[in-house]
Amino acid sequence: MDSVARKPVGIYYDPRLERAGMEFLYGVKEDIKSFLNSPQVEGLTFTQLDYDTVQNFVKTLGILIMLQDVIPYTLFDAEYIDLFSLSNNLGRFLNAGGILLWMGDVPFFYRLRCYEKGKLPSDPLSQFREKNKWMSNLKFMEEHLHFTEVDERTCFRDIIGTSYITPSMDSRYMPFRTEYLKFLDLSGICYSEREVDSNPTIVGKLLGYSYSKAMRPVKASHNLIPLSTTKLDFTTCRGTYYPSWIREVGKGYFVRVLDHPSPGIEEVRGAVDLVMKLGRVQGLID
Repeated sequence: MDSVARKPVGIYYDPRLERAGMEFLYGVKEDIKSFLNSPQVEGLTFTQLDYDTVQNFVKTLGILIMLQDVIPYTLFDAEYIDLFSLSNNLGRFLNAGGILLWMGDVPFFYRLRCYEKGKLPSDPLSQFREKNKWMSNLKFMEEHLHFTEVDERTCFRDIIGTSYITPSMDSRYMPFRTEYLKFLDLSGICYSEREVDSNPTIVGKLLGYSYSKAMRPVKASHNLIPLSTTKLDFTTCRGTYYPSWIREVGKGYFVRVLDHPSPGIEEVRGAVDLVMKLGRVQGLID
């Protein structure tokens, strides 16, 4: 890791990519903007990051707070063959001792990638439809590609669940049983269509985490430190699940909180306060 003098806390929020880069947190975007303009977390100073600048931030140690819940390629720059390794910007950042705070929808279910003009077909959506008309979920895919023009580039979601979309608009299948960052299995997540109640664990209480709603919890695992738990009895999801949790990755930590489409800005501030406590324990901030 390079040693560069900078603020040790970075917040990823790119207003150019709201439509394509937010799923669950879209409803609180105006509150998030106010939070960025006037943060009310004691002692917090930060660097605001966008699609282009986040890749340099994670070359040194610090805390990265994600306020958009679609991961950008510049942060997770893994090609198809290397998706489940730590050989990417985020993997190296965590492995060396950084902390990432993830709020909102399921991590890694979507990824956003931008291409310079000329790298994609002239009408990428029509090309996608033609090449993938065999898909049973074609309508869902079309609705979630979210082609967006940004600074002479075209951005879209090149990972949607089990599909990896190439620049030529071909779709490559990905197994639903995943191991993102060597641990996160998307097949272990309960994709509920309604919220359920959850309860903080002793670790959650010690860190001041009390959020009690969930929609996309992950199956309980000894590899995760739960901040909250819930008991499910659905047709496809039964047993103990963790809506919010911490996972150690190398010397660093991946923290997943606010598993709900509409957390308030006070919950967002509370989540940031939680990760500041971890950052102090980790020695990343004073």
